[in-house]
Amino acid sequence: MNRRFPREIEAFPEHPLKTVQDVTDLLAEMINHLRAGRLDPRVANTVGYLATAMLKALQQGDVDGRLRAIEAVLIGTSQD
Repeated sequence: MNRRFPREIEAFPEHPLKTVQDVTDLLAEMINHLRAGRLDPRVANTVGYLATAMLKALQQGDVDGRLRAIEAVLIGTSQD
């Protein structure tokens, strides 16, 4: 067992977190493992904290993308 990374973490596969749905799926999986007693609550707390930060970043990226799309339409409209 690696002291730096407990065995319980090594047992979970990596999840690419590129969408809000990816983060939601990860949280659902972690909640189920926590409820089943397979995950230390401290680890679950850390995952929840990091997932919150990831969700904020994904949502900000989505807002930025929407804003650029609106700006592109408005710029195109004003040139007509």
